[in-house]
Amino acid sequence: MAEAGKPLIQRIYALSRPLRERRMRRFRQRFSGTILDVGGTLGTWKVDGDDVTVVNLTPPKPWDAGSARFVVGDGRHLDFADSSFDVVYCNSVVEHVGTFDDQAQLAHEIRRVGKGYWVQTPAKSFPVEPHVLTPFIHWLPRGLQRRLMPYTIWGLITHPSDAYIDDVRMRVRLVSKRELERLFPDAATERESFLGLTKSWIAVRANPESAPSPKRVAGEARRPLGPSLTRAVAGCSPLRPRVVIFYKSIAQYRRRFYELLRERLAEDGIELEVFYGEPVSYEQARRDRIDLPWANKTRLHSFVLAGHEVIWQPGLTRLRRGDLVIVEQASKLLLNYLVFALQRLGLVRMAYWGHGRTTRAHQLTAVGERAKAYLSRRVWWWFAYNERSAGFVRALGYPDDRITRVQNAIDTAALAAAAARVDDEQLASLRAELGVVGGNVCIFVGAMYADKRLPFLLEACELIRRDVPDFEIIFVGDGPESAVVREAADHAPWIHYVGARFDDGKVPYFLLAKLALTPGGVGLGVLDAAVLDTPTVTTDVSYQGPEIEYLHDGASGLVVTGDPSPAAYADAVASVLRDDALLEQLRQGCRESRQLYSIEDMVANFAAGVRAALAVPQGGRG
Repeated sequence: MAEAGKPLIQRIYALSRPLRERRMRRFRQRFSGTILDVGGTLGTWKVDGDDVTVVNLTPPKPWDAGSARFVVGDGRHLDFADSSFDVVYCNSVVEHVGTFDDQAQLAHEIRRVGKGYWVQTPAKSFPVEPHVLTPFIHWLPRGLQRRLMPYTIWGLITHPSDAYIDDVRMRVRLVSKRELERLFPDAATERESFLGLTKSWIAVRANPESAPSPKRVAGEARRPLGPSLTRAVAGCSPLRPRVVIFYKSIAQYRRRFYELLRERLAEDGIELEVFYGEPVSYEQARRDRIDLPWANKTRLHSFVLAGHEVIWQPGLTRLRRGDLVIVEQASKLLLNYLVFALQRLGLVRMAYWGHGRTTRAHQLTAVGERAKAYLSRRVWWWFAYNERSAGFVRALGYPDDRITRVQNAIDTAALAAAAARVDDEQLASLRAELGVVGGNVCIFVGAMYADKRLPFLLEACELIRRDVPDFEIIFVGDGPESAVVREAADHAPWIHYVGARFDDGKVPYFLLAKLALTPGGVGLGVLDAAVLDTPTVTTDVSYQGPEIEYLHDGASGLVVTGDPSPAAYADAVASVLRDDALLEQLRQGCRESRQLYSIEDMVANFAAGVRAALAVPQGGRG
């Protein structure tokens, strides 16, 4: 460092002296006895009667004087017996020792030799980096930090050499609150504020007798340690990667997925946090949203911008908690743009989870599609529903090796078990309750909105009834267009509307039916139908979702092609109802198809994708 710059930079650093003095007063109010200051100076201790030992890598300067004893030594390898001091004091040192492994070794030694401790470190979340005195630079990728350091306040004043910049960059590593809590798991973490913002964190073990002192492992104290050994020896909680998932709301069929994914990632040493909100207006009508007791519920804010609905899901403070942030692929979610901006700054990894394209015709907008395509090509990782979705993502120019096919599924085993519990007596009772008298019963199950083509289906049902006189249909579901079905049921006794049913509750209705009729977009209902031996009949509408991949035309169901009319769709359904051999062939196809998809496989695929995304170095993309 150039000598000319030293006095000014030291005067700037001295501006923080009142904070240090206040911190020392807090310390003295709570601790007394023998003190070990790790990484400090003699000048800190000028009060007669203090029993203080200072350890530092370099001998004291001529002007550094005080009442303490001084020992040249490395805080990561202290030559003191266990519990040698009443308290260890460590002020703004943790961030200077190097890597997290070095910090873990320092933490181990502090906890080993001290009955109590007071460890302060600057907060990584504070906007001004305290060493180079410049806002936000510590939130940038390390490579970009290196290029900008000569232009920081510190750099412009001191004119450091390239070698010195590299040395500072390698030695200084600010820690987050979460990391500090893992370094010192038996401490209370206290906040030191400046202008209402958290400037520093302090790890305090104020009642040392309540926590065991970690013991030195013979032969390991002076040997460099790898990550896993350092954490084990140090007694620190493992610094587990954290995955954060943001979703607008949680559909009931996702409950088991999130539960199993949480368990699976925990087995891999990865934490999962899920943030979700209340269902927005168009979702409320379906009545299929749930709460996850262990997840985090946030309030969504929905408003109209340039004629289109956009949604804000609060989450700025939560984003930094994730090593990987997974969001729904939707252009209307404003949070996605914030996550992407943070990824560009190197602060988070962003992953998309979704269809790969907009599958609902009424939601297509030119601006939204351009925004979605832009982000879709640039996120860190992709969790595609299946191979069909992966194809959409590849078509955008996204690399295939960054795409995980999760094989979107439901809990097929639980559904099959529920079906096995339903006996003939229960089915007869349900037929009587509904007033079903015909033998050729079909079913519609799902959310009731425009893309399901309910008016089309009702018109086709009228035509099927003319051709198959004992045809009847059961509608299970709810949504914005349920009134159309309720009105039809009021005028036709062979149309039965029962409202929304979930999980085991929908199983008996499927067991009364021969076919599942879904002339619009199919979703995971196609798996419901396959598990329950109810082949699906649909059409080749352009907005079919990725789950159409699970329906094999002519084998486990029918896809009526060529933009069919209600009459053509009705003919296809009637042809199956009149042909028992064809119906049995399709049912056999359902039995074969359902073996290919399970919630357990989906969880395994998703977890593998998480591990792969976390394994890519931070500078590897974005």
